[in-house]
Amino acid sequence: MNLEQFVEQLEAEEQTEFETLVSESQAGGDSKAIRGRLARLAIGVLKRLSETPNPGPGIGQFIKHHHQLSLARPIRLRPPPRSNLWRLILRL
Repeated sequence: MNLEQFVEQLEAEEQTEFETLVSESQAGGDSKAIRGRLARLAIGVLKRLSETPNPGPGIGQFIKHHHQLSLARPIRLRPPPRSNLWRLILRL
């Protein structure tokens, strides 16, 4: 079942949850949490429809279509930890 077919099968409460997930994803929300909630939603819907509860393909399509990377967030680069070897090199 592709994403479009999945969305067509949603009941009112499920549709509300799905729309919330779309909004959060597009706003740059925590993608791991969104994927987890989407997986739970998809498994529930697929079980209700007596389909194999494999949400993987639908999640992939969701991410491709609805998730935007938030480029406004700075990427933090952390320096490597100062090991004893590093300290020895600095003393030379």
